[in-house]
Amino acid sequence: MLSFKNLALPAVVGAALLVAGEASAQTKVAVIDMQKAINETNEGARANDTLKKLFDKRQVELNGIQENLLKEKTQLEKRCRATPSQAQCQSGMEELQKKLMELQNLMMQYQQDIQKKQTEATQPILTKMLTIISRLAQQNSYDLVVDRAAVHFTVPAGDITDQAIKIYNSESNVAPLPPEAPKGDANKGKKPAKK
Repeated sequence: MLSFKNLALPAVVGAALLVAGEASAQTKVAVIDMQKAINETNEGARANDTLKKLFDKRQVELNGIQENLLKEKTQLEKRCRATPSQAQCQSGMEELQKKLMELQNLMMQYQQDIQKKQTEATQPILTKMLTIISRLAQQNSYDLVVDRAAVHFTVPAGDITDQAIKIYNSESNVAPLPPEAPKGDANKGKKPAKK
């Protein structure tokens, strides 16, 4: 036998879904790609350029150390084959192992340092960007602004990333990075010929 309770539950759930549907239809949502917004501001591009140069410099240093260790290993293996003394080989291998561990520690230290510098460089940009996003949300009556990383699909009209970057750059005193010259350009640094 059907009771009032059995009929009331679906009616309440249906009414709740109807109200939720009406509320969501009135909710205005925007999406921003925060990673892009931070990296593509003039300030973010300069910070990334500085970090890339630091990373590249350190990578060259680490590669040099690694090459030297490989040479040491090769020389040690040759000596061990030529010398019957196991003690010398063992001692040499232990020393090489110690140097490898020092290299790994240096690599981790460099990685942590670069991450720290990246955080230090992007935190002020993030703070300014959040202020701009808040203003855009108020000006355009957005109820919610969501990071693109958390959304599977959005229509381009709801994306405010480029608008936020443009506003950030117009309010910033940081000039854009100069365009890079193509690598291997034979005319690099030369003035164009007069006609």
